[in-house]
Amino acid sequence: MNFISVKAFPNSSKKSVVKKDDGSLELRFSTIPEKGKANKAVIGLVADFLGVSPSKIKIVKGARIRNKLLSIDD
Repeated sequence: MNFISVKAFPNSSKKSVVKKDDGSLELRFSTIPEKGKANKAVIGLVADFLGVSPSKIKIVKGARIRNKLLSIDD
């Protein structure tokens, strides 16, 4: 199991994934942060970026804030 730190910017005008120098990801996407929609978008973007199935990614910490810690099953 691997962990990755993510900073999410929901409700952005553009969609992007940027890998930072420290290994964390910065995500920008247009989904609004209500009823878990933004968290689903985070999981989908990270899954696409890493080339893994979304079912292998879980939010460990930060489900209600911008800074999140994700676990990725091998």
